[in-house]
Amino acid sequence: MKRVLALGGEKGLTLIELLVAAIVLSIGVLGLAPLMAISVRGSVRGENVTNVVAAAQHMIESKIGAVGFAVIPYVQKDTFDSGKYTTVTTVTDKTVNSSIPAHVYRVDVDVVWTDDGGMQRNITFTTYTTKK
Repeated sequence: MKRVLALGGEKGLTLIELLVAAIVLSIGVLGLAPLMAISVRGSVRGENVTNVVAAAQHMIESKIGAVGFAVIPYVQKDTFDSGKYTTVTTVTDKTVNSSIPAHVYRVDVDVVWTDDGGMQRNITFTTYTTKK
């Protein structure tokens, strides 16, 4: 009489187990996809803020080095990066705002831009410099 050997002691995965594992893994990876989009948006916002700070710093430094202003309040409007950013620089002194000490200019730089979502953003930077 012939004996049939049982295959019950084999090690390994069945095809069904592999398919279930692949489905679970793919659901996990799909769950991470929105995080990539959020990361990219955050990176773009960071780039915008870096550009804004650089523009404001440039405008402030150019006004701090100025000897005098013919008209107070002095207002200058500029655009940069193909018009994406607009800066409005305003220089005032005690004649405009009595809270400003004598012999001091107040320099305000307002930077306005539209983000990738179509929302208008702005940041205002303020510094003081002595009159030369």
